[in-house]
This record gives sequence, C-alpha cells and structure tokens, in this order.
Amino acid sequence: MNRSVQTLAALAALAFAGVTPARAAAPDSTTADTLSHVVPLAPIEVSTTRTGAHAPFAHSTVTREELRTLNTGQDTPMVLATLPGAYAYSDAGNGVGYSYLSLRGFPQRRISVLINGVPLNDPESHEVYWIDHPDLLASTSQVEVQRGVGSALYGAASVGGSVNVETGR
Repeated sequence: MNRSVQTLAALAALAFAGVTPARAAAPDSTTADTLSHVVPLAPIEVSTTRTGAHAPFAHSTVTREELRTLNTGQDTPMVLATLPGAYAYSDAGNGVGYSYLSLRGFPQRRISVLINGVPLNDPESHEVYWIDHPDLLASTSQVEVQRGVGSALYGAASVGGSVNVETGR
C-alpha cells in the first residue's frame, strides 16, 4: 500500500473506534479566590498631546485671555511667532493668506499641528494650509506649542515640534 492509503485507513479506523478529541478539564470551583477584596487605585490620565508642568522639553501655553490680546485677525502662525523659537511669514507680507510657521528652524512640514487632537497636516506633503482655517484663534481656548521632539503622537512630522490647538467647549 502507498502512504496516502495507509494514512486514510488509519483515520478511518480511529473514526470507527469512537475516539473523540481530548477536552479541557472544567475549572475547579473549590479553590479560593486569590484576591480577598478589590483595591481601588487613583485614576490616571495619559495624554500624548498635552504636557504637564514638569515636562522635560520646552513648551509654551497661550491661554484664552492672551489670545484675545494677541489675535488681531491675522493667521494663526503670526500669533504663534510671538513665542520663543517660532518664526512666521506670509506670502502677501500682511499676515493673511498663505502663512507659514517654523519652530527652531524646522519648516512647518516637520511640525505636527493638532486641533483637538486631530492632525491638521496634509497626509501627503505634511504641510499645513492655514488659509483653510481663517480666524481659527477666535474659537480657540488654549494653544500649546512644544518646541523640538516631545510627546506629539503624529510621527515624523513632529520633529520640529508640535502645535496643539484646543477649541472652546
């Protein structure tokens, strides 16, 4: 007999003999619980877009009150240029229209921009088109700018830093 016929014959013999697959043993209900009571722990919050007071990297936070003073109707990069390490310019020269931001010398395609945690960078070029968001700061409650590599979640675009915009609730 060849091998395939022998294997088939062995399987048929096992099937007719009433051999069933092995089953897992039922758990023993007589064992005592290893944990006598529930230990409550304080809740923690993990954030990848906001820094804490003792964060190990440079960051600035602009509050709503400061935004009211700084926002003169120009694009968002012009307001952020007042922060350390930030530089902004616009094509028209008046701060409205196609505006660009750089942090610590990195162009905006290397800066992660998040609005309420959602990436604003273009998926293909990683650029940010501020012209698509006129007067964004009018509805913003807080802006946090992290300079350099920090806790930004959005990958390679965040080498220069990140801008985290939180709109009003």
